[in-house]
Amino acid sequence: MKLSMVHLLLDLEEGCRTKCGYCAMSADSQAERREATLVDNPMIRYPLKMFMERIKNGVLERKGIERICMNTIFHPKTTETLLEVVSALRSVTDVPMTVSCVPVSKKVLLALKAAGVDIISVNYETATQELFDSIKGKGCGGPYRWDILTECIDNAIEIFGRSKVGSHLQLGLGETAKQALSHIQTQCDKGVFVSLFAFNPVKGTRLQDRARISHQDFHKIQLGSYLIRQGIKRVDDFTFNCALRLGRRRGGSSD
Repeated sequence: MKLSMVHLLLDLEEGCRTKCGYCAMSADSQAERREATLVDNPMIRYPLKMFMERIKNGVLERKGIERICMNTIFHPKTTETLLEVVSALRSVTDVPMTVSCVPVSKKVLLALKAAGVDIISVNYETATQELFDSIKGKGCGGPYRWDILTECIDNAIEIFGRSKVGSHLQLGLGETAKQALSHIQTQCDKGVFVSLFAFNPVKGTRLQDRARISHQDFHKIQLGSYLIRQGIKRVDDFTFNCALRLGRRRGGSSD
């Protein structure tokens, strides 16, 4: 299988300061993290200078790497470190760069674009504000706020343009199919591309005992999302046969 993308994660001292219930990097997570794995993926840690040395002189380009995707964590030094890393990487490679970013100011978004970022993702992860608050926001003592994240996305659309802004949505956190597709419709209308992920319960996190979404339910939302993105259907065109929530039970179909 051809490798076409490099995924990077900022690693700052003392780690992420959030309390997201699904994440091994969360400040209140008891999961093994940082030194070994992130979910099921092994991590290789490089000092920035070493990584720059490894990829200089067109190494990534010759290997057919088409994009660098950098993920951030919530930390007081995230913004300054992110801008430093983006500028440093852009000095040694021309590979297009996506940043999956915590909510930042309009000034920082402008600086990221000027530094060479061409796509940015700001991630709700949940389909509703109620779930957002309870899983990663004020309801669990976390720093994220729905309105601040929404403002950041709106600013990103203004700066980067439609189709250059993304947002992640995890399916199986307790949303209904209608809520998931309504969220996708809202973001699509704004010009935001929603990337879908199936919630993966991680041992040691607050949501470790929640059941995974079924393959059947996940693929239903995938299909609905595709139809919405392609302009073939809108969420109001779909019918929903029940109000069970995705990921609340083991096996079977929800909506």
